[in-house]
Amino acid sequence: MVVESLFSGREMRHHPVFMFFVALLASGLGIATAYALFPGQSSPLAIAFCTIGLVHLILQLTRHEENAEIRHPGNPLSFGLRHGRVIKVFAWMFIGLLVAYGIWYALLPADIRARVFSEQEKTLSGIDSLRESLTGQFSGSPSTCGRSQACWFEVILLNNAGVLLAAVLLSFVWGAGAVFLIGWNASVLGVILGRDILALLHAYSNFGFFNFVPAFVHAIANASGLLPHGIFEATGYFMGSLAGGIISAGISSRIFRTRAFMRIALDALVLIGIALGILAIGAFVEANAIASAL
Repeated sequence: MVVESLFSGREMRHHPVFMFFVALLASGLGIATAYALFPGQSSPLAIAFCTIGLVHLILQLTRHEENAEIRHPGNPLSFGLRHGRVIKVFAWMFIGLLVAYGIWYALLPADIRARVFSEQEKTLSGIDSLRESLTGQFSGSPSTCGRSQACWFEVILLNNAGVLLAAVLLSFVWGAGAVFLIGWNASVLGVILGRDILALLHAYSNFGFFNFVPAFVHAIANASGLLPHGIFEATGYFMGSLAGGIISAGISSRIFRTRAFMRIALDALVLIGIALGILAIGAFVEANAIASAL
């Protein structure tokens, strides 16, 4: 209850950057709690405990946005602009979790790291296997996509659309579900960041005990290569989560039989459509980058 009450939804809305620090704290406490209580299942439970600490704020935000929609309805196409602050809160939460999980991955002893990030490691292994099957690398079979930008675009867009649908449904049905999904994606990318940090430590051995700092900065710079398409993908997921959350808040507030709710539902559907369009742009950028690199 203490972690959940450190900030209010109103404070987060006016100062979205606060969510970065809350995410840092919640992720660390989530890992510590999960490993202390359930070490064998600490990988998914660390995200679950982190979600418990964050969902209170997210639900406050979505309820506030739903009330704002009722009081000051606007053009559905301006939905993203009107709720830009909340999207920034989601963005800072994601960045905070990404940075936190990357640092924890690099700092934790190897045996603890293996347990806390076991499921994330399995996910990345599955992604590597899928990419090998699509490119034909390390096998005698012909590639499925190879240098075909259209093929990569289709594969990436279908995958991202599935994540968007999951974000909308989880936010709508569970509320906490979308926060868990964002936390999970951040933890998987955090493992990539953490691996890079560990690989770079030897390059800065002349810094002695403080070699972690330049290695971390270097890894962050390397991760910026994900920005061109990552920004589009993350924004699409945040918008989908917000849309599902607002519809859910409207139903739980018992306004689903009013004209106000119909307006909210229309806005949310438009927002989901815009999110899908943003994901398509991101898929095009990523497909072009992959096809060019092969």
